[in-house]
Amino acid sequence: HSTPMPWWMERGAVVLGEIAATRPGALLWGDSLVDRVLEMASEARASKESGRATLGIPTGLADLDRTLNGLNPGLYVLGGAPGVGKTSLALQWAMKAAEEVPVVYVTYENSPSNLTLKAIGRLANISPSDVDRGLADLAKLQEGAADFGKIAHRLAFVEGTPDTTTASILGQARQAMARHGARRCLVIVDYLQRMAHASGYRTLRENVSALTLGLRELATRLDSPVLAISSLSRGVNNYTHPTLEALKESGDLEFTADVVLLLGKREDALGKGPRRMVDLEVAKNRFGEAGNKRGLSFHLALGDFREEARE
Repeated sequence: HSTPMPWWMERGAVVLGEIAATRPGALLWGDSLVDRVLEMASEARASKESGRATLGIPTGLADLDRTLNGLNPGLYVLGGAPGVGKTSLALQWAMKAAEEVPVVYVTYENSPSNLTLKAIGRLANISPSDVDRGLADLAKLQEGAADFGKIAHRLAFVEGTPDTTTASILGQARQAMARHGARRCLVIVDYLQRMAHASGYRTLRENVSALTLGLRELATRLDSPVLAISSLSRGVNNYTHPTLEALKESGDLEFTADVVLLLGKREDALGKGPRRMVDLEVAKNRFGEAGNKRGLSFHLALGDFREEARE
């Protein structure tokens, strides 16, 4: 006869089973998912009846929010040419999201203080370069800082290092959610290829593939959107109208991502005033409509994007 399992071991096995059932790849029976589906439907109806435009986290760009229904749990990739404004656009979305949920912005390109300056400058209508040169109106800058203070407690910056991993980001995101009692958050990685260098594989392509899978799992575990900024593949000679082919050499990025957004320059709009026109294309959308472009007016000095007025 086998010896009965002690109660504490039996209970421990149950707890471990419950934990395992929450992990990606776990066996999930249909009857265990019914309540969650009905809850999601109820949330969508309540959101609609309250007049809210999206169920997901809003970006602040009305046309894009209508197409995507806001930023929902999953992996989003924002690709584009160097200098087209990817960081400025991601920061703008982060500021909008922080009105509602905690945001964890992992930065490899700009320091946290520089991103904070960009955010305050955008709100104050002051160029960060004017601040650096001592030309800024300090009173206006203070006003921008006060406006930024309304969301600053929900916007956290993490300076990316070789030790930054998806596991460390997971812990920081959960910490941010716990601090605010939030059920979801927004994670931004700026940018993908820089973080991928630390993945430990032989080639950047393999590193990007591994990291992309890790970020998608991160989104699943957090039940939140994860936005990764990506450079275009080497050899791409058309920065005006980038396509999914521009991500071809970036591992399995185009296949793993739930949504791919591509930011392209408009050559005919360069050098005309403080703003230039760019196109934001929803190149892939696992959640719905894809293939459409929307024009954005980009103020280079302020890092501010606005949707092109429709006639």
